[in-house]
Amino acid sequence: MHRILFLRNRGLIGRKRKAPLSAEAIAFLTKNRHAKTARELARKVGRSECTVRYTLHKRGYSLKKCGESHHCARYSDRLTELVTELRDRRNMTFCMIAKHINITMQMHISDDTAFHLYNRRTAADALLYELLPN
Repeated sequence: MHRILFLRNRGLIGRKRKAPLSAEAIAFLTKNRHAKTARELARKVGRSECTVRYTLHKRGYSLKKCGESHHCARYSDRLTELVTELRDRRNMTFCMIAKHINITMQMHISDDTAFHLYNRRTAADALLYELLPN
C-alpha cells in the first residue's frame, strides 16, 4: 500500500477513473430514486453504490423512502391523510380517530398507531421536501 502511494505522489502512476455519468444515467437515477434502492440503481447504471449516492446528493436529491415507497410500510398514504384531516380539521383525539377508523374502515388500529400515522411522512412529503427551498 505504501509503495503505490509513493509512486502516485511522485507522478509515476496515475489513478484509474471511469468516465462521468451520462445525462441519461443521471436522469434515470433522479427518476427512480424513490422506487429503487441504491444497489439496484448502481447495477442498472453500472457504477458503485457510493457513486450513485454521491451523484444524487450532489444534485440535492435523497434516496430516502417515505410513505408507501418504504419497504416496511403497513398503512397507505391515504390513511395517513385521513388521520391528519380528522386531527386538524375536526379536532378529534387519537383515541376518537382510532375508533372512527375501526368502525368505518373495519381496520383495527390503536390510538398509538393513529398518533404515528399523524406524524408519518408520506411519499408526497418527501418530494415536497426536495423541491422546496430550506
